[in-house]
Amino acid sequence: MGRIVLLLSLTLALGISVQAAPAIATGPSTDIGFQLLEKNRIQDFTQYVEHAQNINARNSVGGSYLHEVTRSYPENIALIRRLIELGVDLNAQDTNGFTALFEAIFYEKMFSDSKRLPVIDLLIQAKANLDIPEVPYGWTSLYYAAWINRSDIVERLVA
Repeated sequence: MGRIVLLLSLTLALGISVQAAPAIATGPSTDIGFQLLEKNRIQDFTQYVEHAQNINARNSVGGSYLHEVTRSYPENIALIRRLIELGVDLNAQDTNGFTALFEAIFYEKMFSDSKRLPVIDLLIQAKANLDIPEVPYGWTSLYYAAWINRSDIVERLVA
């Protein structure tokens, strides 16, 4: 119970809406790739994925490597591009029903720092499915971008 209170306190201290926060992993991942990402060992992760047996491994909340890199390392567009080249599932959904594209839009709204716009462009270019609904509302990436009033993202999605 103490971890939950700490996570909630940190979330509120950072000004993140509790209702909008994505699911938080409840324990350490057993997958080596996720362990490397959790420890910010990006260079080691980059080498690891070149030989990974399962490029579509999932963490405890159903997120893939693509989800994690999109969320935590959006400036590393080369790594995201390489994951796509290696055949990562662009349309994998986590337990919230978020695809990497939906998550990129979600975090772009949360931080409004434009770091995820190149990621959004790359995922669209790679033919990520724009029509996959998240859970529980059934919103697609396009619907969500319109709902948060991000016409720049809507324009990217409908181009």
